[in-house]
Amino acid sequence: IGFKGYVVGSPRYMAPEVFFGDAPPETEYLRDVYALGCLAFETLTGVHAFSADAAGEYMRMHMFEDAQRPSRVRPEVPAAFDAVIARALAKEPWDRTQSVAELRQQLVEAHESSREPERILVLDDDADWAELVSAVLRRRFRSARVDVIDNPQEALLAVDLERYSLIVADLQMPLLSGLEWTRRVRSTSRGKNLPIIIVTGSGGAAEWKEATSLGVAGVLLKPVHGDDLVNMVSRVLRETRASESPAAG
Repeated sequence: IGFKGYVVGSPRYMAPEVFFGDAPPETEYLRDVYALGCLAFETLTGVHAFSADAAGEYMRMHMFEDAQRPSRVRPEVPAAFDAVIARALAKEPWDRTQSVAELRQQLVEAHESSREPERILVLDDDADWAELVSAVLRRRFRSARVDVIDNPQEALLAVDLERYSLIVADLQMPLLSGLEWTRRVRSTSRGKNLPIIIVTGSGGAAEWKEATSLGVAGVLLKPVHGDDLVNMVSRVLRETRASESPAAG
C-alpha cells in the first residue's frame, strides 16, 4: 500500500507496480497473485524468489529482474511448475495469472501432471479373485501399475521396497490375516499412512472396529461389484492426492 511517497508491506512479496507507484486500482487483486506466486516459489524451493539485504535491493529485483526457475533452484522440483510461477510473477499485471483461484488450479495441475503413475498392490491368496480385481483396476486406471501378490510375507517385503499408492488386501488369508498384515505394515515407516482397503467375505463388528483402529481406508464385502471397487479406489486416491497437493487447504 502506498501513501505520501511511502510503500508499506513485506518487500519479499510486493508486486513491481507497487514500487513504481502507478498501479491502476483495477489491478489491485493482481498484486495478491504476485504475492502468492512468491509464496509458491518459496514453498517449492525453500528459498525466496528474490533475496537481498536491503529493501531498496528488493525493490530493484522485483521491478527489473526475473525470478529463477524453481526447477533450477531445486532440481527435484518438477519443471511443470516453472511456467506457472513465471506467469504469476510477470512484471506487467495484465500478463499475470488473472486470479488467485486460477493460480491455485494451475499449481494443482502442475502437481498432478508431474506425479508418478499410481502403484496399486492387490494382496489375496485366491489367485482367480486377485486376477479379477487387478483386471478391473488396470482397465479403469490405465496409467497405474497394478501388482498381484498372494503371500502376505512377500507383500510386506514389497511394501518396504516399493512406493505403493494404495493396497487392496483380503481379510482372510491362511498365513496372515488381512488385519494382522495391516498391523505389521502400520509399524513400518513407509506403511504408517499407506491407504489400505480390506476386501472380505466374512467378518463382523469386532473386525470392522479393529480395521477402523488401524486406519483402514475402506472395507468391501465379497462379492464385490467392479463399480464399488473402482469408486472406493478413486475416492481414496483422490483424497491422497488432495492431502499431498501444494495448494491443499
